[in-house]
Amino acid sequence: MRILSFGDCIISGEYCLHSKFTNGVNYSFNNSLLSVVSKKIESGPINIVVDDIVQFLEDEVVIKGQRLLCNGFVYNLEDNLEYNSEINRNVIADLKIETVIDMLLPLLVGRAPVLSLAFVFDENRKKYFRSSFERYFIDKFSAGIEKLREGKAVECAEMINGLGFGLTPSGDDFIAGMLYALYLLQEITGKENLVSLRKNICKAAETVNIISLNAMKMAANGRFGENFKSMVSALAQNNEIKICEAVHNILNMGATSGADMLTGFLQTFITENRFNYWNAPHHIILR
Repeated sequence: MRILSFGDCIISGEYCLHSKFTNGVNYSFNNSLLSVVSKKIESGPINIVVDDIVQFLEDEVVIKGQRLLCNGFVYNLEDNLEYNSEINRNVIADLKIETVIDMLLPLLVGRAPVLSLAFVFDENRKKYFRSSFERYFIDKFSAGIEKLREGKAVECAEMINGLGFGLTPSGDDFIAGMLYALYLLQEITGKENLVSLRKNICKAAETVNIISLNAMKMAANGRFGENFKSMVSALAQNNEIKICEAVHNILNMGATSGADMLTGFLQTFITENRFNYWNAPHHIILR
């Protein structure tokens, strides 16, 4: 087995098996997560990307400084393989709120999975939610979104935390997207109050779901996975081809996780820019 990259937010500890999938194995240590993934999965702040995930069958692994210990073998985590999860401030300085909205909105509504949260931007998508649970989910989530649109992000997080389907519930993915957006908006606008807002959102969204918990923690601290980082860089350059490619990769993350995170990200930008943006003509329903 060969290590292709490792995240810059992995902490030392003795990790136990949490969950296994075709292209990844998750391990937990206290409230920290470590994901060993195949090269089909993105590099990320707490990911170790390997060339052959099939060989990785261990129930326990140890991270000790710059070394990975598993099954009696020691793998050196070389500095030149470390993935940088931060986004350069010069890149963020070129990011424009209007570009984020105008480029992402049609891509998300046009390409997101049918049971994703993209119904937030297109009422017609609600027809795909047919069961009683799905209808309840829409009503509950829509009430939470109204709180966000009123500027009550913490109340929104309290209402949608743990809500939805999947290994990471849709509401948790949405909150992670919110936190990514708030981190970038602080850098763009210089609003210092967004630091405490991110902390309060994380507190309101505390969960026993360790995967969700770590996703929110990384987002709140501005630690980006490869696909989201590529998207932000492409948006800063206003490079349509690269934006489409990055969004495509995000939408392929999980069943709806990538789309739900992107929905939270985009809705937060729209809320920040709502007065100027909502006065402009658009064909998509924005409530």
